[in-house]
Amino acid sequence: MSAQKLDTKDALQKNPAIKINLLPTEDLEKQPLNKFLKWVLTYGRTIIIITELIVIMAFLSRFVLDRELTDLHEAISQKRAIVEATVDLENGFRNLQNRLNNIKQLGGTSTNIDKVLEGLLKIMPKDVYLKDFVLTKENITLTATSNSRTGFSTFINNLKRSKIFSDIKIGAINEGLDKSPGIKFGINMKVHINKI
Repeated sequence: MSAQKLDTKDALQKNPAIKINLLPTEDLEKQPLNKFLKWVLTYGRTIIIITELIVIMAFLSRFVLDRELTDLHEAISQKRAIVEATVDLENGFRNLQNRLNNIKQLGGTSTNIDKVLEGLLKIMPKDVYLKDFVLTKENITLTATSNSRTGFSTFINNLKRSKIFSDIKIGAINEGLDKSPGIKFGINMKVHINKI
């Protein structure tokens, strides 16, 4: 065996320019399998590398997107807690605002109430007393007591002749009930404030 090794070394030293070519000697471009192999080794490799880069970028972007999603959930939770904490304050504010609006509306109609009461008292006989009085924009509902039938009929006739009141509707009339003397009655009528 050692003699054979020496012969190979001697042969290599005598002929140093030995070339070994494992590729076929025919032109590679002509055969379909060779064309495919050449394409795979050049362009296919590039396509696979680009595809792998896209997959790696998508994988890495998943971590970024997960972090952003977690941050958004935390921000929503914080804002929800703030909104829930301010619900009572907001309800109180709205309640106060509604009361202020009601006061403004009543303040605007207070002169009307004064005028309507003044007009009503002018035509009311002395033996008729108001018990309840409700004024809306165009209507009055009142409950009154008259000590005599004459006072009751005078009051109704005065209302009918008045230019301020119209559509007079008399409700329940009770005479001498509940140990109190007099005639108890209810009236609903329209008010014409512009005629006062």
